[in-house]
Amino acid sequence: MEQGVTLKHNKNGFAVMSIHYTAHPVKRNPEWIAKAKLGSNDAQWRQEMEMDSTATYGRRIYDCFNVGIHVKQAETPEKDGLWDVFQDNLKGKRQTIIVGWDFGTDYHACVFAWVSPLDQFCILKEFQLEKTNTYNFIPEMVKQRDLWFGSEVDYVEFCDIAGTFKTPNSTNTCVQIMNLHGIYPNYKKVNVEIGIDKTKKLMTQVNKYFCSNDCPILIGGDNGGYVRRATIEGTLTKNPRDNKYAHVQDARRYIIDNFYSEMLLSNKFVREEEEEDSNVFDRDTGTPIY
Repeated sequence: MEQGVTLKHNKNGFAVMSIHYTAHPVKRNPEWIAKAKLGSNDAQWRQEMEMDSTATYGRRIYDCFNVGIHVKQAETPEKDGLWDVFQDNLKGKRQTIIVGWDFGTDYHACVFAWVSPLDQFCILKEFQLEKTNTYNFIPEMVKQRDLWFGSEVDYVEFCDIAGTFKTPNSTNTCVQIMNLHGIYPNYKKVNVEIGIDKTKKLMTQVNKYFCSNDCPILIGGDNGGYVRRATIEGTLTKNPRDNKYAHVQDARRYIIDNFYSEMLLSNKFVREEEEEDSNVFDRDTGTPIY
């Protein structure tokens, strides 16, 4: 499938093709984009040119996200979709899937990422359930995960350090419940803004960040659904709004914040170095991964 062209099927079974302006090679040029933006504010541009129905001026967190650049078909007839490429690499050797977990009040979510041989960070799948609890969510997620990936991959898991805290409604922490299912996540205290900055840096590097069109919630958040929280007076805060988009966003951020070093902020794509007090361990052997 050509860049800027996506194909999906709606609930009625009809094929729907979307053609983004980046399908035209000339219109991928930053100079053309800058000239075309003249006379439009940010929200108008996103609505008209980025096909963003959720655009709200001044609130979107990931302004650097571009559907035409960052979103790729999962599978294509040419076998060059994200899932196609991942499956092709499975034929050579076992692959590692990086899983981000987030446990919220209204939503529980997981994001499944893979780093390609070209060091490209690829989001392959997302999984989110509403109005559930950790005891029910984990076995449902494991069932879906096994359908997607089978036994042909290894997993490295990350979650918020809050997963180690007990809640008033449970005798076990989220991490302890995960352990009951043979899942041993890595975690550390992270800063939300640093994680957002790292994600932006990853997105703005050429051919380093891609997301499968199998992840509509994550894409919807990046494309305007994930926003800054506003006060009663209408002033925007730094805190992201807690909505249906926030939990897959947090799950991805835990991966990026743990997996990549601060050097991303200086435009260098370097993985986190091993530290003495690192919580990043191999879940089977207990030895540090990096």
